Amino acid sequence: MLVKWQRQRRQRLFRDQQAREAASAKAEAKARFNTTREAVLQQLGFSSYKAYLASALWRELKQRLVSGADCAICRSRKAVTLHHTRYDLAALSGKSTEDIHPVCRACHRKLHVKRGAFVDGSTGRKALARAQRKEANRERKRTHKWERLEQIARSALEASKVRSA
Repeated sequence: MLVKWQRQRRQRLFRDQQAREAASAKAEAKARFNTTREAVLQQLGFSSYKAYLASALWRELKQRLVSGADCAICRSRKAVTLHHTRYDLAALSGKSTEDIHPVCRACHRKLHVKRGAFVDGSTGRKALARAQRKEANRERKRTHKWERLEQIARSALEASKVRSA
């Protein structure tokens, strides 16, 4: 039978091992992601992601998707930039636009601050979906608040009519 401190030590060691494995998996995923993105950029003829962002291909793609579009997350501001949720050949070349979303600067910053938004495409899509859900909840609360205020105002108006009659 183990003593309490021995159980606690085993639990600590197990947690530490899990944390090391998770960090290692995250580092491997990030390395895979960077290697994949860089390989795709090499296929397209760009030396780096920075060179891609300075290219006519990117400018044309950005102009096509951003012009007149609202932010894909908050829907309240005009989109000024694009957020990639995947860096495959179709997305970077502009042939497929389902993984490129027009967003405002504030929402784009929030997406990249989210933990793991750069690791791989699926996490990027999850961060985008999470941000959209959050904004929808905020909007629902705002709408509910105004509906409640209107209801209070209507009931106060009805009460004043009843008193005056």
